[in-house]
Amino acid sequence: MSRTHRPIPLVVLLLLMLVASACGSGGGSGTGGAGDPVATAEPPATVLVNSQYPQLDVGGLKRSWLVDSGEHLTHVLSFVDGLSIDEAKAADALRYFERLRVDIELEVPADAARLTYRVRPRNYPQRYVVIVPDGAPLPQWAGRPEAARSFTSTRPVNVDHAVTLIRVAEKPFVLGAPFEELPRAAQLDAVFFNAACARSTSITTDPDAAYTYGANIHNRGEGVICAAEGRQLAGRRLGMPASVAAEIAAANRFPPAPAQGPALAAPPFDESRYAQLPAIGVIFSLS
Repeated sequence: MSRTHRPIPLVVLLLLMLVASACGSGGGSGTGGAGDPVATAEPPATVLVNSQYPQLDVGGLKRSWLVDSGEHLTHVLSFVDGLSIDEAKAADALRYFERLRVDIELEVPADAARLTYRVRPRNYPQRYVVIVPDGAPLPQWAGRPEAARSFTSTRPVNVDHAVTLIRVAEKPFVLGAPFEELPRAAQLDAVFFNAACARSTSITTDPDAAYTYGANIHNRGEGVICAAEGRQLAGRRLGMPASVAAEIAAANRFPPAPAQGPALAAPPFDESRYAQLPAIGVIFSLS
């Protein structure tokens, strides 16, 4: 009697990759270099003040880390029970973006045009990541996220400070399939990649494009580029084959049209570039 073998679902395949990656990664933490001489360790209360986050009580802090990439120091504050970070792996992710220099073309499908974006390192002397649970008060600059939804928001808060807020809630992060079906700690890794891109890089296009498409065209390009970079780094971390990464890139290449201005399409998947991306190890664990 012959049997019909059903293909393994993609989510199951990714979970198996995740387990293998976690088992094969080394633990430990530490600093990687001398750090930017301008950036120094600051008390958690000062980090919240500089992050324009007075709504959060520092008394609820669970753990904090100072991640040294060799270029800058990043202060990470966690208000989430059971959350841990591998500082060395986090530094690897930050270092990748702090040294990224590339020109990327994004298509404007509505006009059959292309905009070239320059991705270069951004020098923020102080960088912060604040991770909170669902129900924690949010800063005014965080906007109005969906109730009970995990989300992240990254922005400069003044000329030399940038901050990322990450809320870990019941609903997954909006990462697109298959990443939002992975365990929450794996989702946090993908979110961290995206935020590191937005926080550590300067992404700009032709100044004349602002007159044609609106001033937000720079931020919109940053969102498309960082989302694509984050997905590919997350795929590399999971040991995802290039064929699977290409399918995910194709499915996410044309994001939903924004309320105002044109949509931007991500560049086509580049298998050779994907193969050259660093396979950064597991950053977050959540017990």
